[in-house]
Amino acid sequence: MTKKSSFVHRVMVFTAAATVSSAALAHAQVSDPIEFTTAFPFTVGNTSMPAGAYEIRRDTDNGTVYRIESSKQHIGTLFEVEPTTVNKAPAKSEVVFKRYGEGYVLKSVWEEGSSEGVQTILTEAERHHVKNGGTPTEHRIAAHKHGKATTE
Repeated sequence: MTKKSSFVHRVMVFTAAATVSSAALAHAQVSDPIEFTTAFPFTVGNTSMPAGAYEIRRDTDNGTVYRIESSKQHIGTLFEVEPTTVNKAPAKSEVVFKRYGEGYVLKSVWEEGSSEGVQTILTEAERHHVKNGGTPTEHRIAAHKHGKATTE
C-alpha cells in the first residue's frame, strides 16, 4: 500500500466510524417535543424553574443540547444531555426527577415505546442539592408528545 492509499484508507475508516457514531447518537434521543406539567418547582441544568406546564425539545443537530420552555410563563433554558437506555421501553412518555429534600432536579426524558432516552448531565446546581438534600428519591411525571392530550 502506498502512503497516499494508506492515508485515504484511514480517512475512509474514520469517516465511516464517525457516521455510525452520529447515527447511534441521533437515534438515542427524544425525537418529538414532550409536554408535561409539574406541581413543584425544579432545577434543570443550573436554572430554577417554577411549577407549571413545559415543553422539552432537542435544540441542536448534535443531540446533546435540549431546550425546556413554558410558553404561559415566558421562560425557558437550554440544558445538556447524554443518551441513556433502559431494558424495557416505557409504556408512556415520562419525565423523571430526582428529589433531594425539598429540591427537585430534572434527570431524564423518555418517549413511550422507546428504550432510548436522554438524561441530564450532573451540574453544580445538582451537586448543591445532593450536598444539602441527602438520599434522593425518584419522582416520575406523565408526559405526552406535543399536540397529543394525555388520558390521565
